[in-house]
Amino acid sequence: MTIASYDEPSQKSVDSSAHAKGSPPSFASRSWAGIGWRLLVNILLFSSLITLVLTLVQLYIDYRMGVSEIEQRFSDIQNGYVETVSVSLWNMDSGLLRSQLEGVVSLPDISRATVDETVKGVSNSLSISVGEVNSSGVLSREYPLVHEEPGGAKQIGVLTVYATLSGIYDRLLERTFVILISQGIKTFVVSFFILFLIHRLVTRHLVKISEFLSRTGEQNRFMPMTLDRKPPGKPDELDHMVTSFNYMQGRLGSALDQLHQANDNLELIIDERTRSLQEEMAEREEARRSLRISEQRIRDIAETASDWFWEMDGDLMFTFISRRFSEITGVPYEKLLGKTRQQLEEAGILEIGGEVKQALWQALEQHQPFYELEERVIAESGKIHHIQIGGKPVIDENGQFVGYRGAGRDITVRKVAEEAIRRSHDELEVLIESRTAELRKLSQAVAQSPVSVIITDRDAQIEYVNEAYLMQSGYQLEEVLGRTPAIMRSEETRESVYRDIWGAITEGRDWSGELLNRKKSGEQFWVQAHISPVKDPEGHITHYLAIEEDVTLRKEQEQRILHQAQYDALTDLPNRMLAVDRLNQSMKIAQREAHKVAVVFVDLDDFKKVNDTLGHDAGDQLLVEAARRMEGVLRGGDTIARQGGDEFLVVLGGIQQTSDVERLAQKIISAYSEPFLVEGVDLVVSPSIGISIYPEDGEDAAILLRNADAAMYRAKDEGGSSYHFYTLAMNEQVRHRLEVEGHLRHALERNELEVYYQPIVNTVTRQVSGVEALLRWHSETLGAIGPDTFIPIAEQTGIINDIGDWVLTTGARQIADINRRLGLSLKLAVNVSPRQFRNNSIVASVLKVLESGIDPSMLEIEITEGVLLGNHPETLALLAELKQMGIDLSMDDFGTGYSSLSYLKNLPFDRIKVDRSFIRDIETDKEDLALVKAAIMMASGLGLEVIGEGVESEPQYRVLADIGCDYIQGYLFSQPVDAQAFEAYLRLQMTT
Repeated sequence: MTIASYDEPSQKSVDSSAHAKGSPPSFASRSWAGIGWRLLVNILLFSSLITLVLTLVQLYIDYRMGVSEIEQRFSDIQNGYVETVSVSLWNMDSGLLRSQLEGVVSLPDISRATVDETVKGVSNSLSISVGEVNSSGVLSREYPLVHEEPGGAKQIGVLTVYATLSGIYDRLLERTFVILISQGIKTFVVSFFILFLIHRLVTRHLVKISEFLSRTGEQNRFMPMTLDRKPPGKPDELDHMVTSFNYMQGRLGSALDQLHQANDNLELIIDERTRSLQEEMAEREEARRSLRISEQRIRDIAETASDWFWEMDGDLMFTFISRRFSEITGVPYEKLLGKTRQQLEEAGILEIGGEVKQALWQALEQHQPFYELEERVIAESGKIHHIQIGGKPVIDENGQFVGYRGAGRDITVRKVAEEAIRRSHDELEVLIESRTAELRKLSQAVAQSPVSVIITDRDAQIEYVNEAYLMQSGYQLEEVLGRTPAIMRSEETRESVYRDIWGAITEGRDWSGELLNRKKSGEQFWVQAHISPVKDPEGHITHYLAIEEDVTLRKEQEQRILHQAQYDALTDLPNRMLAVDRLNQSMKIAQREAHKVAVVFVDLDDFKKVNDTLGHDAGDQLLVEAARRMEGVLRGGDTIARQGGDEFLVVLGGIQQTSDVERLAQKIISAYSEPFLVEGVDLVVSPSIGISIYPEDGEDAAILLRNADAAMYRAKDEGGSSYHFYTLAMNEQVRHRLEVEGHLRHALERNELEVYYQPIVNTVTRQVSGVEALLRWHSETLGAIGPDTFIPIAEQTGIINDIGDWVLTTGARQIADINRRLGLSLKLAVNVSPRQFRNNSIVASVLKVLESGIDPSMLEIEITEGVLLGNHPETLALLAELKQMGIDLSMDDFGTGYSSLSYLKNLPFDRIKVDRSFIRDIETDKEDLALVKAAIMMASGLGLEVIGEGVESEPQYRVLADIGCDYIQGYLFSQPVDAQAFEAYLRLQMTT
């Protein structure tokens, strides 16, 4: 059906027609497209290239500058450190060397510094390193260390300095990020600004000109074109273009005026012709009446037909449509009459495709017939009907076109069927293409898969293997086709496994698992296999598919990881985790068979001294040999494990009576009685052994381990080289120790610690000449805890470092205040822990005190003989450094340890303190008196002063005074008191 009109078209129709004929559309939506965007893209590409080149150049310059700075630091190290390091190396001052190396490493980019002694003939060359080498990029320099001698310079070592480039790389990366971001932002801003200028100055005016020309018509033929901008001082290209367009428009306006004049003359002629035509029309009216009667007859026929008929007048406006059309489509008859096709299309009633629409409009404009054109009718309910129309032009007797007449039919059912058929066909083609592509990909994936793929028939005859299988097995394709996978079978896999495989797949089930196969070369390898039956649509098995992945490397790694996870790396003994697992197994067996299990903890006494004196390598050698000796005395089924450090764990199963365990403990002690030869040195190390018994001492592994540990500590407390069975009382001791340790860790922050002072009295004048600082702890929860309880715990846990630093600082400050207020010059003696020497913190603590203004001559450091064991070079260097500061040194508890005359002779001590155990019975015990006399005489001969500790009576005082003891300390004069009470004591002494 066609709906059209030949009235003068509206502006909208003109626009639509113009677009259809290729007239230019509106350009408003393109104001930012085209030239501007292409220019923006080119600017961005060129700017990005320039930015990249400049960034690379800048990064190279920065890299060279960073390397130059490192070279300058190397030069500074050579000029500022080499000479001083040479002096320290010549003096064998390892502490100062380490401090100097730490100063070198603290320089920017310096990651490691090493000093190696190169003096020939020295068996134990000194080598000290500080810092670590970063493997990402390193520069190094070596500087010879020389000592000037009268005969010339002698090289004594080499200073090697390593510098890392990681800092340069980080700075380069940061600078790259900053440059790229800043340049990128600048480029985008400048580019968009250029685009804005082009749009502002050129493209928007071009768009306006185009729009003006596209709207040029009769309504604006006299309006000159203008641009929305300020007039330039001098006309430019856009002004010349606008002038030319206005000139052309003027010429067109003149021609249009002439056309209007001719049209007026034509209208006069038409008026005359119209009057004559009106006379003719009256004559034809009668003929028309007859024609209407005939038309009514025809309409009645059309109303009752299965198709419908339609008519248009000369303006292509519908003048007749059969009511059958409304019945079929549901569109009201009244909405169709008096409307053109274009009006019905705009109302959304008619809809026609592009090519069909163009063919229909071409036929209507040329008054040509059209046949079987298809379009759609949309009812008010939204239902769509497909219709097919045809029509012929109506020509009157004068040969003039007066309209169209035609017919139409509903083809909705046929179109729906055609669409369903087309859609099914498309879906089928897509499905076929998809399945074909999937099969192609599957075939390629199987052939190129890194895992082996084997396909056999129902009789397990191989029909296909991929390349991975051939590479994995070492066979050629012709060697495996037609054979069974049994050619890969190894003798290590049980026959029952193959029966399980065959039983599962023949029943239609999958099988997965690990198999140990054999290559053509005879080499065995592990595979993770998945074997599945392949079934046809009826469910019958036609083939078998096996997928195998080589997991040999994973199996080997699992074994290594399992060994590493369960065995100690040093001794290759089971570790704690494996030992606990075996303990649990032993307990289950013991419960089933009604016997006992013993858990034995073995700790090496004084093992720490070996590490401190001979080094950790020697300690490791001792641990390995100790483990071997212990293995030699155990039964075959017993488990020995390394618990950690110098502790070993033994699990003994099948114990019938505790005497069996006692005999084993005695064997272990006997095995350790012989010296260990480590690095040419005979070392005697004894064990402390703790024993707990299942089930008497616990039915859980954790409880048995804890109880054995408690028993071991009891043996150690009793002097070591012994064994001890667990008792219930030990639990309370362990619990109390843990409770003390927990509160001690917070004692400083809770202000529970306090420094007490005990005077040191001159034996001759009985006047106070010094004072010893003693630590006291008053816990808010536990009450007063004695030093003999918490000091060992602080030593073992390392808390003593912070506590010792606090005692030194607090004591020096309080005694300095007392000296200032009373006008005295008392010397403060502070006992220092061996741990403070081992981590070199004592020097830093003393320097901190001296920086507060304390006179070094007023400070004395007391050390025990445990600090001096092994004559460790670092310890000796620290003592020398303290002495150089002006600090006095004294040996505390003299005579209780391994006192050696070489200590007093070779070390810079100022005095010794004779232990109270020798003073207690000095007036009645001749041996104690002889020992103290000998100590005083020896000290006097070496120029040392002597202090007698623990003096509680006048007879003791008189004996010490008579044998020449220089100073006295003890309850005879005062017990330890706090700072306030001590100051009151001094004031009282000054007034009496």
